Amino acid sequence: MGAYITVVELDVLVSQLYTADELDEVGWGAMSAGDKQIHLNRATNIIDSLNFNGVKAVAGESLAFPRVINGRNIGIPECVKKAVASTVIYELKAKSNVNIQLQRQGVKQVSASKASVTFGDSSAHTAALGIEARKFLKPYLITWISR
Repeated sequence: MGAYITVVELDVLVSQLYTADELDEVGWGAMSAGDKQIHLNRATNIIDSLNFNGVKAVAGESLAFPRVINGRNIGIPECVKKAVASTVIYELKAKSNVNIQLQRQGVKQVSASKASVTFGDSSAHTAALGIEARKFLKPYLITWISR
């Protein structure tokens, strides 16, 4: 499986989406191109596990994009590329964030003394995808309306 962007494009996008301090926090500048590629592939896999509107533009394509939606080939939208970059950073931050780790394990609430933290949807897809990535992908995700 490939990725939606190259490591060079990833570097450009993360520098546009995150501050230098946020990137330093996850060790971005010291990370090798090989390690960045591994994180890029993981983020692509996470995004590709979601359900998108339309159909793949190319039969047999291993990735979810490019897609045809409403009869129009939308290619790989810029917001999908930003979602990949956002997911890479989110995944790196998640390694040191206890709340994200708990949410991924299915924990819905944590209480200690008078303090309490309640998590919303803790499905695997939601916990693996940060808020920024969800916002980027929203126009293309299949949404279900419950009655």
